[in-house]
Amino acid sequence: MKKVFLLIIVLIAGAQGFSQNLYFPPRAYSDSTTLELSMPSLAKALIKQNNRNETSAYFPVMTVLPVLQVVAGDYNNALRTLEDQMKPPMKDSLISEVVGFLFRPFILAAVSFEEGNGKSFQTNYDDALQHAYQSLSGETAKMLASEIIGKGEPPLGSMLLGQIAAIRKSGSDSISSQTAINLCEIYLSKKLFEELFRAGKKVFAASIKENYQIEDSVLIQMPDGGNVSATIVKKRGLTGKQPAVLTFNIYPGGDTKKAIDAADKGYIGVVVNTRGKRLSTDTILPFERDAEDAWHIIDWISKQSWCDGQIGMYGGSYLGFSQWAATKKLHPALKTIVPAVSVAPGVDYPNHNGVFMNYMLSWIHYVVNNKMTDEAEFSDTARWNDLYAKWYKAGASFSSLDSLDERPNAIFQRWIAHPLYDEYWQAMTPQKEEYSKINIPVLSITGYYDDDQPGAFYYYNEHLKWNQRARDNHYLLIGPYTHGGAQAYPAKKVSNYEIDSVASIQIHDVIFNWFDYVMKDSARPEILQDKVNFQVMGKNEWRHVSSLEKMNNDTLTFYLTKGEKSGSFKLDTRKPVKNSFINQTVDFRERSFIRFEDNLLAGVDKIIDSVVRSSKDEMVFVSEPLSQQVEINGSVIADIFASVNKKDMDLVMYVFVQEPDGKYFYLNRNLQRASMAKDRTKRQLLQPGKVENIPMTKNYFTSKLVKEGSRIVIALGINKSPAWQVNYGTGKDVSEETIADAGEPLQIKWYNTSTIKIPVWR
Repeated sequence: MKKVFLLIIVLIAGAQGFSQNLYFPPRAYSDSTTLELSMPSLAKALIKQNNRNETSAYFPVMTVLPVLQVVAGDYNNALRTLEDQMKPPMKDSLISEVVGFLFRPFILAAVSFEEGNGKSFQTNYDDALQHAYQSLSGETAKMLASEIIGKGEPPLGSMLLGQIAAIRKSGSDSISSQTAINLCEIYLSKKLFEELFRAGKKVFAASIKENYQIEDSVLIQMPDGGNVSATIVKKRGLTGKQPAVLTFNIYPGGDTKKAIDAADKGYIGVVVNTRGKRLSTDTILPFERDAEDAWHIIDWISKQSWCDGQIGMYGGSYLGFSQWAATKKLHPALKTIVPAVSVAPGVDYPNHNGVFMNYMLSWIHYVVNNKMTDEAEFSDTARWNDLYAKWYKAGASFSSLDSLDERPNAIFQRWIAHPLYDEYWQAMTPQKEEYSKINIPVLSITGYYDDDQPGAFYYYNEHLKWNQRARDNHYLLIGPYTHGGAQAYPAKKVSNYEIDSVASIQIHDVIFNWFDYVMKDSARPEILQDKVNFQVMGKNEWRHVSSLEKMNNDTLTFYLTKGEKSGSFKLDTRKPVKNSFINQTVDFRERSFIRFEDNLLAGVDKIIDSVVRSSKDEMVFVSEPLSQQVEINGSVIADIFASVNKKDMDLVMYVFVQEPDGKYFYLNRNLQRASMAKDRTKRQLLQPGKVENIPMTKNYFTSKLVKEGSRIVIALGINKSPAWQVNYGTGKDVSEETIADAGEPLQIKWYNTSTIKIPVWR
């Protein structure tokens, strides 16, 4: 019967090489059983190709060959290859030890089972894992113990389903070698982690119990009768009262690990989940009650017998927001916060400069569907993209997105009912004079490619604006990091850009060194040599200045003009002698172009590319080659003068550097609703036919060495994407507009008095 299901994977092309496709028809993955039977043949076909020496994406200390050998069932050769590639000395010894711990027990169990030693695969694996654990170094054993005990299994099953869905959607009977390798890596990773998390909890339980005192079922009562769930970890052998490190977290699942991590650093580790999460009996309402709850949580911690009255907070994204929420009414026991990549509700999420994002609906379900997080649904990218495409092609109102999903959502509707930065959003975080009372030391962390960088800078700038002392005790750390990388461990590559070596710092260590500095009177982290600390991409150098204003000493000013060739556009350094304009037409009824990567602002497929990736709704302006080398340090500002035939529009701007070799280096892009460009708290509609000033000042911050001979490239246009609201320009609530409101196409006159200003250091 087995032969009935086996599918022979054959090469379509006879020549060897990375570009070959592999025969992999839909029946090869019609269900989990056929996929299981198809994968060994797929892996064997890949081994025959010349791409087997490519570095593994999931296990970067080795090649894909041992991955393919395990999937192919060639376990003895897989073990030999693994041992050969793991020979010391390894550059990343910790990673190598962890990778070996993942692979060896699995391979040895498979060999023993195939040899027929009378034990099940699981029993063989349990024995091999226990033996492997005994040989781990103390640091690795401790790290793995906290990871396995304190964190849920990675959502690799969902990733595998997503990969299969993408292959199925292509409708082809073949897949590329790279897709096949990705499939093998995800497939094997899922199997490895399933076994590790099944058996690992038993293996590591004794180690955890021996080293830590864990309370993971604490309920902290709120004055209004509600409650929040807490995990508290103390290091055994630590006597007397200690400072506490708190994370206030809407994402349960890694709470014990986070608390153990703080305990290892010499603190009482406390992780509190927001209302409704984990053990809490309340309703889940993201953002709304965290400011008030944080005060009571900190008050409760400060009164515990093990706390010395000092509490620090850290965390990223939502956990960055929850720290700022905690400062709205500052408790005297809160001594410092370290917010990273901080969400600013109503500022950069769920609407960015006034424009709501479709992503918000998937995120709401991610955190609200259950007491933990709904990893499976959230990571089903194909499902969400299908929904967004359906909405976009239908031209339906943004407010109907949840109904199209056949799950009306009260939180989604409540959010879009507040398109302005009104009292609803303002109640969540400090406002104006409230910042003047935040006199504790603050370390803000973000990245050039962090989607929530605008939120992080919003808090930073507001704190400095309303509090004179903030210039002395608010530090900023920023480099070429993504949303995830800026929170703890930056990746060495962002997309296809390999970051400078000096940028590869352990941000997680910086955070706890900061806690030592504030709460234990230790030295300030070395990287924080001044108030603003930033890494200059391409220069392999950190710069340290006392303020954002000190980052640059000049400004490059360009005017938006027509180029010499028809249809070309120029960034001109000369102020126009005569006013003129560029015409542009955008038809909102036309829906053929779909680009889902616009879902989040900071990331793109490629940082370095041979082309400028733009749509027909964007115009590309190019400068003359720069006559000297400069550093771009800060935010590129656009001061737009335009007239339109409608009452509103959503502008999009991409910023690139075209380097002397012709390659384009992507810096960032941004969105701005024209009617909210001057004031996010009120809408100021455009007057059709009138020349209007639309400042784009709330843009992304960056730092990049720009060589002599490089060109500045700006793609400027109108947002029309399935990832964001579509603003039809009627002046009505944008969430209620539909394609029926499109009317005649948007007609824009972009005037040559419009400027692009780039802060530089010469």
